[in-house]
Amino acid sequence: MLRLACLALCSLTFMAICDAPAFADEGDNSVSVGVLGVSLMTLPPATAVTLDATSGDGLAGCVNQPETLVYAHNGAEGLRITMTALPDLLNSPNDISLALTLDDLAPQTCVARGTPLADVALPDSVPPGAGIGDLVWSAHATTDATPSGNYQWTITITSTDM
Repeated sequence: MLRLACLALCSLTFMAICDAPAFADEGDNSVSVGVLGVSLMTLPPATAVTLDATSGDGLAGCVNQPETLVYAHNGAEGLRITMTALPDLLNSPNDISLALTLDDLAPQTCVARGTPLADVALPDSVPPGAGIGDLVWSAHATTDATPSGNYQWTITITSTDM
């Protein structure tokens, strides 16, 4: 009988050990993801517009630069893009007007009859995301107020939060 009791006890112990759940440890890990603000913009480094006689005393020229403005931003709001023209100190007096058209928007003048302009707004708001835009530079002047020669402006294009 004692033998039978020991055999039963051993069997029960063996079953308890075999049927026992495996021990596992568990823990939580909180993960935070920080997203930095991104505002990228690339433009062609230089552009040349040649003014030719059009009609009467007018001179005009245009340069189309398809897919040359590349931008990306992840701001909560749109970006405001402005441009400011700075003339080269060697520019002779002139009445050149220079305008930039971005994609299909209306042209925005950054030099008006030889006078550089500041903080000229391009699109009122560029929504978050990424894109590629077409740039079209156009210029015109009169033959009586703009002698032949080279004229140069540095155009600074800036993006700021709305």
